[in-house]
Amino acid sequence: GRYHWQQRTRVSVERAIAYFTRAVERDVRAAEAWCGLADSWVVMAGRGYAPVDVAIAHAAPSAARALALDDALSAAHASIGGVNIMRRRWRDAEAAFGRATHLDPFNADARQWLSMTRLTGFGAREEAIREQSIAASLDPVSPFQMVILSWQRYLRGEYDLSRSSMEPAIDINADLEEGHAGLARAAARLGDRATVTTTVKAGLTRSGELRGDLLAEHASALAVLGDSRRAHRLVLEATAHGAMPLNLALAWASLGDVERALRCLERESFLVYWTRSE
Repeated sequence: GRYHWQQRTRVSVERAIAYFTRAVERDVRAAEAWCGLADSWVVMAGRGYAPVDVAIAHAAPSAARALALDDALSAAHASIGGVNIMRRRWRDAEAAFGRATHLDPFNADARQWLSMTRLTGFGAREEAIREQSIAASLDPVSPFQMVILSWQRYLRGEYDLSRSSMEPAIDINADLEEGHAGLARAAARLGDRATVTTTVKAGLTRSGELRGDLLAEHASALAVLGDSRRAHRLVLEATAHGAMPLNLALAWASLGDVERALRCLERESFLVYWTRSE
């Protein structure tokens, strides 16, 4: 279940839910499985795969069940924190992740969510990147941890470091859609048009369900590079392919079309990893 959860695509997370559901049906006292079920629904909401209220309805009782079974389990407190992220109860989320990392300082996933809570809920970029750096060092072969570290470095304007964090993520998992998008994003800021082109092309050959989002990232990169005409065409194509509203908003914003960017954001119900990006 955790393997599929880490992949972060809709299909993989739905598969993780199926595995965790089967596990709790076989053993209702399997606290780790209840945590996995709760965490899967947090990701479903966080990535826009399910409405937030639906995800909370599934995740909250699962996290509570895990905590009731073992209140000394770090993962159970992390799951409670995930539910509080969906509810936007940032102080409660921070406290839960703090408890999780106290119980298990090596819980990389709890540290990653604590990092994003501090970034999203409080705009504390220094604290966030410090926590994310620890998370990435604890799980150095996790491409997702590298991707989050790369994104936070990008937000700080550290484009070379962002790129150097993203490249190994793609080497480990070439199917991770954030890898290609993130590398193209950093390369664009560095003026490296060739890398933008080859990276997006490689991503599109592998991307299925998130093709529209990669096209939106390509549009953003081209806009940064000054190719507004192609960027405009690509963002329209990304819209037709069902790109997430937030990625479309970033593309329109890169093109300087604030009005369209804001209209896209009005349609974005919940995507915690990108909040407070500017």
